[in-house]
Amino acid sequence: MRTVETKKMKSAIETYGLRSKHAAAYLGVSCSTLRRWRQNGLGPVYQKYGARTFRYQFADLDAFRMAYSVSKRQATP
Repeated sequence: MRTVETKKMKSAIETYGLRSKHAAAYLGVSCSTLRRWRQNGLGPVYQKYGARTFRYQFADLDAFRMAYSVSKRQATP
């Protein structure tokens, strides 16, 4: 029975995306940081459902991470 519930949950996440709490954890930031980014027009792409529900797709979160990742520069001798 748990396998069925897990599959339904994964399907729902793939369809509707992650809630803000889980998206923030995925990015390694706090919920308030994610909210501030959203209010200032920054951060990853999101979908808005109703007045206070925001969802994030994994692809958008990954794209945001890649766009803002900083690679270490090699030190010059």
